[in-house]
Amino acid sequence: MNSVEGNSKTSYAILIIDDEDTVRKICDYVLVKAGHVVYTAESGFQGLEILRTTENIDIVVTDLKMPNMDGQSVLQQVKRDWPHVEVIMMTGYATVEYAIDAMKAGAADFILKPLSTDQIRVAIKKCIERIELNKEISTLRLANKKLVELKEIKEKFLAITSHELRTPVGHIKGYFNILNDDFVDEMSDAEIAECKNIIRNAIQDLEELLTSMFDVVRFRQNRIVLQVEEVNLAALLQQVQSGFKLALHERQLTLEIDNVSNGIVIIADRLKLKAMLTELIKNAIKFTENEGHISVRVATDKRYCHIHVKDTGIGIPHAEQGKIFDPFYEVQHSDYHSSHDTNFKGGGLGIGLTLVKEIVLAHQGEIKVESHVGEGSVFAVSLPHEQKGDEM
Repeated sequence: MNSVEGNSKTSYAILIIDDEDTVRKICDYVLVKAGHVVYTAESGFQGLEILRTTENIDIVVTDLKMPNMDGQSVLQQVKRDWPHVEVIMMTGYATVEYAIDAMKAGAADFILKPLSTDQIRVAIKKCIERIELNKEISTLRLANKKLVELKEIKEKFLAITSHELRTPVGHIKGYFNILNDDFVDEMSDAEIAECKNIIRNAIQDLEELLTSMFDVVRFRQNRIVLQVEEVNLAALLQQVQSGFKLALHERQLTLEIDNVSNGIVIIADRLKLKAMLTELIKNAIKFTENEGHISVRVATDKRYCHIHVKDTGIGIPHAEQGKIFDPFYEVQHSDYHSSHDTNFKGGGLGIGLTLVKEIVLAHQGEIKVESHVGEGSVFAVSLPHEQKGDEM
C-alpha cells in the first residue's frame, strides 16, 4: 500500500485489483500523485480481504480477467457486502456484452486496456462525482425523512391534544351552561356542588396538560434546576402508591413495593423523582390487563440506586422500543384514544415516558427498557446517590 501524507478532504481510498504488476504500478502512481490513498492487490481474493480489514475504501478498480476469481465475481461480492463502494472494471477484451453485464451488476464505469493516465483520472473523477452525488442524495433523503417525522409528530400532537382538550373543555362548557340556566334554582345544593366540582376537576386537568407540555419543552431546552434534598425512597414510593389506590382497585391490579427500599435515602429533586415514579407506574397500569401484577424493586451499589418497575402487561414490540421515549408516542392509534389515563391502553399526551427520561438524564442517571410482547416490560432506572444541584 502507498499513501500520501496530508490528504485533504478530497482524498479518497482506492483499491486496485489486477494480476499484472505493471497495471497496479501505473494506477498507484497516477492516483497517489492525485492525492488519493491507494491499496493494491494482485488477486480478487486478496482484494476482498483488504476490503474486509480496511473500513474506508471508497472505490475499487478491478481487472475483469484474472485467474481463480474474475472481476465479475469481485464486483458481485463488493456490491453484496459493501454496496456503498463504487467499482470500476478494467479489461483488454471489451465487448458490449461485458460492459452491459458489468453495469447491470452495479459497476460505475468500464475502462479499456492498455491504460492511459488520462483515462484513469477521468474514470476516478466520474466515480468521485457519483460518490458525492450519492452523499448529497442521502443527506436530502435524511432531511426529508426528518421533515416527514416532524409532520407526523405535529399531526399526532394535534390529534391527541385536541382529543385530550376536548373532554375537559366539554365538561366546563356543559356544566357551566347548566349552572347558568334558568332552572338552576330548582337544583339542590348537592347537585350544584357536584357541577362545580366537575368544572374544578376539568380545569385541573387542563392545567396538568399545559404543565406537562411546558415541562417537556423546558427539559429539552436544558433549562431545569434540580432542587435537591435527601429523599426517603420508601416514603416516596408509598406516597406514589397511595395515589393509585382507586385505579388499582377498579382494574383489580396488584402493586407490590419492595421492602428493600426501606432506609434508602438518595440526594435528588423530590418532586421530579415523584413525577418520574408516578409516570412509570401509571404507564405500567395503562398497559397491564385487569388482574395483572406490577412490582417495584430497589437495589443499590456504591454509586447508584437502581429502581425496576416491572409489569405483566402487553409488552412492547422490539421495533417500537426505540420510540417509546419520543414525545407523543402512543401504542395505539390516536383515533382509539381514551381520555382516562389509567384505563387499559388509556390515553394521555404520550409524553409521560419522555418526561421520565428527561428527569433521569437531569439527575445524571440512566434508563433502559426490557420488554417482550405478551410477557410484560421492565423499566430500569439507575440514579446516582448524590447530585451536585447544578442547573441541568
